[in-house]
Amino acid sequence: MRTATASSARERVRTGVRRSQRSGKASREGGLRPSATEGAHQVLPAIVSVFFHTDGTICHSWCGRPLEFHGSRGGLELDFFCTRCIEHVTLPQSVLSRVPVLSGV
Repeated sequence: MRTATASSARERVRTGVRRSQRSGKASREGGLRPSATEGAHQVLPAIVSVFFHTDGTICHSWCGRPLEFHGSRGGLELDFFCTRCIEHVTLPQSVLSRVPVLSGV
């Protein structure tokens, strides 16, 4: 019995997880630990730095002016510049489909 206790203690130290947490049972604190499938739902954050104007230009949300396109970085990010705010804006290409469309600010 002493060997089982020592080995389970070593396992807890090594993994940092109690046996009750691994099995999805109630922990000592009394709460239930969610399973891996329950926590997998992701909510994508809203894009607030830019918006598409109805004419198709990408505008800066802070001032409402169109952004100047300065190029792409590594084929993953798009670089823009706001001449009014003197601010650099970088957008991942993957978020372009989620940029909101507004008529103006």
